[in-house]
Amino acid sequence: MVSRFLLAGLVLVLWGCGGASGDEPAPAAAGAGGSAGQSGAGSGGEAGSPQGSGAGGAAGAGGAKPPPFVADPEARTRLSEAGFFADLESKQPAADLVAFEPRFAFWSDGVEKKRWLWLPPGTKVDASDPDHWRFPIGARLYKEFSQNGKRLETRLVERTGPGTFDYWMGAFVWLEDQSDAVFAEEGAADVLGTQHDVPKAKLCPSCHNGEPSRVLGFSAMQLEGSPVAAMGLVDPPPPAVPGPPGGDVARAALGYLHANCGHCHYDGGLAWRDTDVVLRLSVAETTVESSEIYTSNLGVPVQFFQEGGLTLRVDGGAPDQSALLFRMNYRGDDKQMPPIATERVDEQGVRLVRDWIMTLP
Repeated sequence: MVSRFLLAGLVLVLWGCGGASGDEPAPAAAGAGGSAGQSGAGSGGEAGSPQGSGAGGAAGAGGAKPPPFVADPEARTRLSEAGFFADLESKQPAADLVAFEPRFAFWSDGVEKKRWLWLPPGTKVDASDPDHWRFPIGARLYKEFSQNGKRLETRLVERTGPGTFDYWMGAFVWLEDQSDAVFAEEGAADVLGTQHDVPKAKLCPSCHNGEPSRVLGFSAMQLEGSPVAAMGLVDPPPPAVPGPPGGDVARAALGYLHANCGHCHYDGGLAWRDTDVVLRLSVAETTVESSEIYTSNLGVPVQFFQEGGLTLRVDGGAPDQSALLFRMNYRGDDKQMPPIATERVDEQGVRLVRDWIMTLP
């Protein structure tokens, strides 16, 4: 099955144009779509930092030693060189990795995912903007994709310097024998006999440049109450965020849209140049009716999309007449949403949004 990473429709993304500021030119994609720099204090993957506390699992059991760490991300060829393992043979994550799970997950065609954060000793995540947490230089975030107990890929986002584009992003594809994962600059299709595709490294910014920290799903809305916050790794401590506003139906739908669409569809996202659709929540929004998801979609005419006579982004009480739901429920060409990284409709997600639209006036 051919990998589908085309940017089209309402989201005509030019990677490198999003993010925090536009005063620095985007560097050429040197291997993994980011400028190379030194890894956090050169200590990545070493156990014993204050962040450890056994969050990633016990390291060194039975005298095992972590694989040698390669500080320069551009020089790494395998996941074992990226500070992830306490022991390569057992695949035990390093003890100073913090496992976390966002409140609402991004749809990845049904594969299972795990996530870990590593911070250089003595550093914290900057949470001064509760909607956009930022990471210190050297921070690394890993995300593992698996299916039926077999690891398929592990993605890494690492902040390599102080600049807007000083991030390394790429994916390591697991070998058939599961002994290690190899950096796949050109991506991979149908990994290990599955339908799971891995994006090319240069395409990572297509989604990630819409977030100033380049990491999706990492904010007070998603992680308040998580181990990352509970272990004191965030400064200032995040406010209590009960989640999206509204009742159960609204909360489920708004949370789903926030996680799956919000990184592109807001005034700082990569889709903003093409459409003023907002599908992202802010912790400041306390009612459904005051949220921009509600005000920018309910009863608002479509801008460019023309399909099946649909004229409104969201038609209250009429999900089948809502362009938003049509595009969520479609795959195959530039009419689909999300436009990339998915080949299967998320039927549960469609159901959540459908149920919410049915409640709207």
